[in-house]
Amino acid sequence: RQIDQAILKCTIEAGLPFSLFNHDSLIELLDTLEPGYKPPDRHTISLRIHDQYFNHMHDLKSVLPHIGPIAFTSDLWKDVSGQHIISLSLHTFSIEFDFVSMPISFNQFTERKLAVNL
Repeated sequence: RQIDQAILKCTIEAGLPFSLFNHDSLIELLDTLEPGYKPPDRHTISLRIHDQYFNHMHDLKSVLPHIGPIAFTSDLWKDVSGQHIISLSLHTFSIEFDFVSMPISFNQFTERKLAVNL
């Protein structure tokens, strides 16, 4: 469903807890907006994110052999729960010279934020 996809996108892009949309007040809000709608539980969201990650990695592996020069960036930030996250992104240009950015990886970062650990 379109609402399920929007919840998944919101959860991923905003770094929200998987169980957020199962909070009573949000269930009530969603039922007001779409009567009878039941949001996915945290286990379903986790499985969908897992599936989406592996689909993304498959797509990335199929694209990499066909692109030219690339650059990498990394970033370190705190999510809404205060956990540090580190990410790696790839940047390149398409054949039409459109700028393309692709996330490659992100992980929880538990070490001290020292250069030697990054």
